[in-house]
Amino acid sequence: MKIALALCALAWVLISAPAHAASSTSSVNPALPFALGAGASKPADNKAQPPDDPAKVPDFVSRLDDRQARSLLLDTLAAKPKPEQRAENDSVTDLFGSVLTAGRRYADRVATVAAGAPNLVMLRDSVLTHLDATPASMLGLIGWIVLSIGAAGAIEAIVRVLVDWNLRRRRARQGLPPPPESLRDGGRLGQRSVGLACFTAVATGLVLASPRALSQAQQDFALSFVAGALIVRVADTSAYLCIAYLVPPSTAAARKSVRRALRGTVVGAHATVILGALLLTEFRTSGVPFEARLLIGMALWTLLGMFLYAGVNRLRLMVEAPVEEGRFKRETFVFRWLRTHWYGVARAVIGLAWVFTLLSALETGPMAFEAGVLSLLLVIYTPAAVRLLTLALRRSFARRQGHDEKVDPPWTTSLVRCARILAAVAALYMMGRIWGLDVFAYASNRLGESVARMVIDVSIIVLLAYVVWEIIRAIVRSEAGGEPVDPEDDAEVAFEEGSMKPQTRMQTFMPLVEKFLFVVVLIVAGMMILKTLGVDTGPLLAGAGIVGIAIGFGAQTLVKDIVSGIFFLLDDAFRLGEYVEIDQTRGTVEGISIRSLRIRHHRGAVHTVPFGTIQRLTNYSRDWIILKLEFLLAFETDLKLVKKIVKEIGKELLEDEEYGQHFLEPVKSQGVRRMEQIGMVIGIKFMAKPGEQFILRREVYQRVRDAFEKNGIAFARPQVVVQVPSGKLSAEEAEGFAAAAAEAAEPPPTPEELQQRKAKAS
Repeated sequence: MKIALALCALAWVLISAPAHAASSTSSVNPALPFALGAGASKPADNKAQPPDDPAKVPDFVSRLDDRQARSLLLDTLAAKPKPEQRAENDSVTDLFGSVLTAGRRYADRVATVAAGAPNLVMLRDSVLTHLDATPASMLGLIGWIVLSIGAAGAIEAIVRVLVDWNLRRRRARQGLPPPPESLRDGGRLGQRSVGLACFTAVATGLVLASPRALSQAQQDFALSFVAGALIVRVADTSAYLCIAYLVPPSTAAARKSVRRALRGTVVGAHATVILGALLLTEFRTSGVPFEARLLIGMALWTLLGMFLYAGVNRLRLMVEAPVEEGRFKRETFVFRWLRTHWYGVARAVIGLAWVFTLLSALETGPMAFEAGVLSLLLVIYTPAAVRLLTLALRRSFARRQGHDEKVDPPWTTSLVRCARILAAVAALYMMGRIWGLDVFAYASNRLGESVARMVIDVSIIVLLAYVVWEIIRAIVRSEAGGEPVDPEDDAEVAFEEGSMKPQTRMQTFMPLVEKFLFVVVLIVAGMMILKTLGVDTGPLLAGAGIVGIAIGFGAQTLVKDIVSGIFFLLDDAFRLGEYVEIDQTRGTVEGISIRSLRIRHHRGAVHTVPFGTIQRLTNYSRDWIILKLEFLLAFETDLKLVKKIVKEIGKELLEDEEYGQHFLEPVKSQGVRRMEQIGMVIGIKFMAKPGEQFILRREVYQRVRDAFEKNGIAFARPQVVVQVPSGKLSAEEAEGFAAAAAEAAEPPPTPEELQQRKAKAS
């Protein structure tokens, strides 16, 4: 067996020896003399010599014994050249070498293109030859094209003015008010569409009705310029539509500024692109040399970059206006940074695109400019299209469901997020295809079919999991009645007991359901990804089950809290925003987690109560609440008058626009409840909606005090009566008794007043 392995290794070395010999002179052992025979003759050292002819190698190997094979193998391996030791800085050297090589290659390309600059003089002759025209007839053709486009533009403007005048006259006859800004934008868009149709018909008709006969090539040349002018006009109309949707109607000044900036930038950029495409196509058809076409493409690409670069500063209003309108209440750090520095990012993108496209053009030719233009259009129009889709969905849902356009319904938010993800993926894929990068082919060739399939499967799983989660979240929040309530955003939160607006049962229960379903989707997606990667999930699930059992035994209190919370929620014992009392702890329910309840006291303190510790819960915010008030009046008070006054106050409060809607039963007098030493206690009660009783109590106190004062009814005050037999006290003693009685009638001083008295005495 060892001999067979050695023979195989020797055969491989012998067969590969000529290749080594061709690449290095040290590949052959100079100590080995070559035997030209079949191995019959032996050298003096009794070593077998391999033949030079590879065809004789099998016969030579078959004649070797064990000792000869070992000796020949050792000598051949010893003669094999050793690999050179790579220096530590080889990677850096290779990097600099690659950079220098690329630099020299681009320098050679620039020199070649510059050397072709004299070929620019051939442009006119090549175009005239292709169009079969003389210089005079070519000037006439260009003049007729310009005249046709100008006349079509004038007729378009006249048609738009006539349509607008006709609409205004009809509205004036019918006595209709001016339309809102949104309908006004739609009407203007319709006018522009009619004008574009007239422009196309007139320009095409004038070109075809040329006073002199045009050849087929000349007609195609003229119609291509008409099509280019039409594309520029369509781009202008698209920019108008984008402004109508993206900039709020209330910012009229911002709209005008953005329209002015966009019109110049969009028209100039599209005109440059169309002109470049027409010229390069015509020059390629006419046989203009490659270098001349490349120079013209570079010049037009530079002009396009200047248009875009100059229009960036003017377009700040397009981003700042919606933000100033207050649409974005919660801004992340990235959003704030982009809102203030987006123009710098835009300039950097334009500059990098300009440089990269020029370098690509030096490598591949003028076709790189087409890829650069398509890339810029993709970068510019993809966010605009997503934004238009967002606003269209928001307005559609707002009109159907009566929502505010600034508040996104749950389905709108989910659809917009999914659309953004899909648009980003599609844009990246299209960008790669534009520049000749096929992701699937690249992965299949470089990474292998299995790895490529794995990456694609994982991406699809992640995308589907995100879409499923957005659908679940939209359903949950639709059932809950909208986005989760944040106490910081609740305008009705005040420094009063229970004044936070209570939420519905679904708004309380659904956030926990949403969190649970998120964990479920995350776990399922993770398991599917692991299975796609080839991981056996069976042992993983078994291990997770064992760990779960261990955690369950070690965290019994946690399990108790979770289970108790589930049953509290099923019993509908409390909701977000309700005022509750738990074991002498009062406050408004501010948050509910999986194991605890967060309560905020009306003085600001926050209490966290685990569900498992709740023995008794009192809810003050359900259905109705009765509030009882007490007033201490003097013994001589007319009780019938008091009852009449309280009845009038209850009637006034019921008729009040602000407070009447919160009463379930009016304010009523309960008569005398009890007698005390200094007066009698009169009771007043009313029934109100939960959460509104404290505001109503304040108003009742105010009106009762004013009414009692107006009718001469006095509140009882503490009094001290001192009876002294007449004629037995002197004047000094009477004054002393009076002072003592007055001091006894006064309420005891508070600790703060005692400290102030001590400070004054010292």
